[in-house]
Amino acid sequence: MTNLNKIKILPAHEAIKIAAGEVVERPSNIIKELVENSIDAGSTKITITVHQAGTSLIIITDNGCGMSADDAKLSVAQHATSKITTVHDLESITTFGFRGEALASINSVSKLSITTKTESDQTGTYIAWSFGNLIEESLRTHQTGTTIQIADLFENIPARKKFLKKNETEFRAIVTLFQALCLDYQSIHFQLYDEHKLHFNCPAVTKLIDRCAQLFDFNLYNKMIPLTELTNSLCSVSGIVSVPSYYRYDRNQIFIFVNNRWIKNIDITKAIMKGYAGQLPPQKFPAAAIFITLPSDQVDVNIHPKKKK
Repeated sequence: MTNLNKIKILPAHEAIKIAAGEVVERPSNIIKELVENSIDAGSTKITITVHQAGTSLIIITDNGCGMSADDAKLSVAQHATSKITTVHDLESITTFGFRGEALASINSVSKLSITTKTESDQTGTYIAWSFGNLIEESLRTHQTGTTIQIADLFENIPARKKFLKKNETEFRAIVTLFQALCLDYQSIHFQLYDEHKLHFNCPAVTKLIDRCAQLFDFNLYNKMIPLTELTNSLCSVSGIVSVPSYYRYDRNQIFIFVNNRWIKNIDITKAIMKGYAGQLPPQKFPAAAIFITLPSDQVDVNIHPKKKK
């Protein structure tokens, strides 16, 4: 007798590999998720190291609050989170990694290790997994804070790995993300290493223009002007924009932040472009960093799968 049943339930370890693609499309997505966790942990210094544009190795080191051994082990479990308790908390969420998907997804498609220590612990905790399988748990010397290492991304899913771009393209995406993080969090010291070489060193600053000086070449830094802050009872808008004599061939230096969250929004970008109407050549774009502050219950960060629109 022929079995007509064609629908089956995928094993959990296979399903999470597929689900990982929703969260982890490329190395810059991993860096974003991990750095946001570092920011939520109260870090004042965050160092990012990549090899082969993050495809072979990503290391994120911070001086945040660290994790206990139990929390470190639980952090890679699916839907594990310290940010919310019920779905109702999403209405006023102010932290970043609230879904508890990122580390679980990353863990399923890479070799992941966490070394971490809280201020009250005498020694640090080291835990390592290989494509979701726990392989080591031990004590390690470590400063207060956390180091997360991601190696061999997508080695267990060749079909997914082939969709990664060339290393030059993936590294440009990492640099753009790094610039956004630095602009958004001026009080944090950020570093970016590429193949053991220090690519950016951005100590904490108090003025946005000083951050621009760290991130961009003198030609752009010298052509940025601050906006007069606009404020009403519901929102405020501030930032910095380039003068009309400066222009780019793409939108990659237009950064928009809502409540300290980097977003991509075509309507806001169009509004920025309207301000340059008749001032820029056709198909040319300015540089800008625009900061919008709204009541947290007026912003639905859960509406987009990547929390970016």
